[in-house]
Amino acid sequence: MRWLLGLFLLMMFSHQTVFAALSSWVQGDVFVQGEAFELIVEAEEDGDLQIPEMDGLKILSRSTQSQTSIINGSISKAHRWIFTILPNQAGVLRIPPFQLGNEQTEEIQLEIADRKSHQMALPIEIAARVEPRQVYPQQQLVLEIRLERGILVENESLTPPDLPNVPVKLLDQQNEQQVRNGRRLNVTTLRYAIFPQESGNLEIPALTYQGEAILASKGQSLFQGLNRHLGAKTQRVVLQTPSQQVRVTPVPRDAQGWWLPAQEMVLQEQWDPNPPVFRVGDSVSRQIRLRATGLLGEQLSEWNMSMPESLKIYSDPAEVKTSNDNHWVTGERFQSFALVPTKPGKIKLPAIEINWWNLQTNQPQVARLPERTIEVLPAALAPTQLQPLDTTVTTSTAERSATQEMNTDSWLWQSISAVLLALWTGTIGLWFWTAKTQSAKPNNAPKASQEESPKVRQAYKDALDALRSGNALRSRSALMSWLRSWHPSPKPSWTDLCSEFPDAQTILKDLDRYCYGKDSRHWDPSGLLNWLCELPANPTKEEPLSTPESERLWWRKSA
Repeated sequence: MRWLLGLFLLMMFSHQTVFAALSSWVQGDVFVQGEAFELIVEAEEDGDLQIPEMDGLKILSRSTQSQTSIINGSISKAHRWIFTILPNQAGVLRIPPFQLGNEQTEEIQLEIADRKSHQMALPIEIAARVEPRQVYPQQQLVLEIRLERGILVENESLTPPDLPNVPVKLLDQQNEQQVRNGRRLNVTTLRYAIFPQESGNLEIPALTYQGEAILASKGQSLFQGLNRHLGAKTQRVVLQTPSQQVRVTPVPRDAQGWWLPAQEMVLQEQWDPNPPVFRVGDSVSRQIRLRATGLLGEQLSEWNMSMPESLKIYSDPAEVKTSNDNHWVTGERFQSFALVPTKPGKIKLPAIEINWWNLQTNQPQVARLPERTIEVLPAALAPTQLQPLDTTVTTSTAERSATQEMNTDSWLWQSISAVLLALWTGTIGLWFWTAKTQSAKPNNAPKASQEESPKVRQAYKDALDALRSGNALRSRSALMSWLRSWHPSPKPSWTDLCSEFPDAQTILKDLDRYCYGKDSRHWDPSGLLNWLCELPANPTKEEPLSTPESERLWWRKSA
């Protein structure tokens, strides 16, 4: 009877191979290409399990379990290795024996059904495509992943592209619903930008998708959110995209300078003030922006700004950033320079050129800022005090001259004095008559505006805001903009600002030296901020600032 019972158990578990110390079996009855299944290897004790190579099968993950049970005083132990395996191809595939010490499992053969033709395959598909398939080094290519689910899937995950030493950036992820052949599909599309670094063949490895598909029982909706709680079964789904091959051709021989393959490149400049006015000792801000479609911001090169000795240049750190839409990345490099002439006369600013490769025409191209000749004016001198004239003469000469003039012109001065007295008397009478007449009439004349113009007001607030930020270059530029908003000179300079406010010359010069000199000490904006808070927005008017005192104190306290 025992041998009959053993034969019956062997027929019940056709996929299970039992050994005294080592056994293995697979979970499930139907195996489909692209859908993972579990393989379990069990032994009485833990040990160094030897895992064989499996053609057409890929081990996605593995875990272990240990179990100890006591039945009627008898202790039994079991140790399990659980493997999640993905069939990559259809057909008859074999799982070779596993070995543990002197024991080994038996070989297992599985019939893997073709996913496209099998009726039991879950309505889940994943596809990948690359464009273009031939690129230059550092040129952007796009990997698109399209995932379609005709069944509710939870706990989804997708491994991103993992390419050593190759920059990868997610461009876009879109989720939408489509109806195809009367069936509703949840569609997710992901696009990645990839930048190969070396010529040759680039292989983009397969991406793995995992999820738990909810299998609705009869009478339940596949999209009912309570399926899990109503007893619906789940099935783990593991799919992979096919690997992609890309050919990376060498850099063309006629390419010059820094290699920058792009769809479009724009090089721009902006001056402050605009148009620029160059004066010895005064700074002019030049801002340069480079924008390239199809390149990361980190790929953009620095520009060469060689300047003559008569023009000092001070640069801010470059700002580099990358933005993207659903297809292209756009790299941008921005940098601000302060130009300070040291000598008057004409100075030639060299052209700035950036060599790049136009992918649309497949030809080299140059982004260029043209050469410019500037006229540097002499430094604006501060107003000087006039020296009194030496009017000292000898006493005898002065007395003699006065006596002669009095004797010869006394009658003339008497006549002039009489005329002036008559005019003065008439003026007093006219003033009394006018005042009496005006007091009887209502005063409809508009009062002089005590408010500053919006332009001056805004420039004043911008200067306060810049000082509060603690940025020295921004503060200097904002103070110059405020000066230009009310100063009578059409193009005032920093020297004009110092001359207008002698009491603030020291702190104004400290700011200038910090921005463009060799002074590397910490700059404290509180002195300038307190000084500016005590001024009206337009210092040329006698009226006080229309800003309430509480607001002015707020500016100071916030600094």
